[in-house]
Amino acid sequence: MKIPYKELFLAIWVGLGSAYANSIVEYSGEPVILTVSDKVANVINFPEPVKEVFSSSKDLKVNFAQGNTKLVVSVPDKPVDLIVFTKSGKLYTLNLDPAPLPSQVITIVPNKKEVQKKEAKLFEEKNDYESLIAELIKAVANDSPPQGYDVQPFEKTLDTPDIIFTCEAKYTGWEYAVYKCVMLNKSNKKLWLRETSPLMKRVLPEITSQPWKSIRAISFERDILFPKGKGAWYSKLYVVTENPESTLSAIYDRIKR
Repeated sequence: MKIPYKELFLAIWVGLGSAYANSIVEYSGEPVILTVSDKVANVINFPEPVKEVFSSSKDLKVNFAQGNTKLVVSVPDKPVDLIVFTKSGKLYTLNLDPAPLPSQVITIVPNKKEVQKKEAKLFEEKNDYESLIAELIKAVANDSPPQGYDVQPFEKTLDTPDIIFTCEAKYTGWEYAVYKCVMLNKSNKKLWLRETSPLMKRVLPEITSQPWKSIRAISFERDILFPKGKGAWYSKLYVVTENPESTLSAIYDRIKR
């Protein structure tokens, strides 16, 4: 029976589609289980060139060209582990779970948070220290998150005899974080603000939950607060600190460089 050209093309396409399956897996650094075919070879794609592969199973077969991003993997009829090192030194720990499936094409992609951190790292490294601090404060003041920075609500209020400190957001990058707050003069007197005053040294560590030595910069919208109803009685406050979540990673990165 003669098959029309369009139907023949469709039949070939359907046949190819059933011969393998594509999937995308985000890798966040923790071991991940991949379901693969135990009948035919599978392909695993990585986001960067592969340098070395290891496994505790002698029955696992892995073929790849060093510097390529693709592994061709044939697994036995039991779960096996696969450890992959890329050229940059990144480690991927995979657990391969065999199943009676067609060939699997699996693409490993970085976790979105990880991508974001890399963007923040690049943003911080492209500026010298003073320029970076200025850029961070400017971006936060304009409600424009710096490249790669994660923005989260940060609701914290601290009441002092003269000033109420109210924070609203935290911008977190690679090595630094920026807190966006407001200061309100609740007294009946004019107040002069200084970055290194005893009040700031006491209040800011409490707000940021970090020691004073971890605070890298403080910026006021204005440095004089008038009593309410007699002038500008509030001021925006920006505090740049070390990012405690990545300080060790940043130090290690500087040592490597």
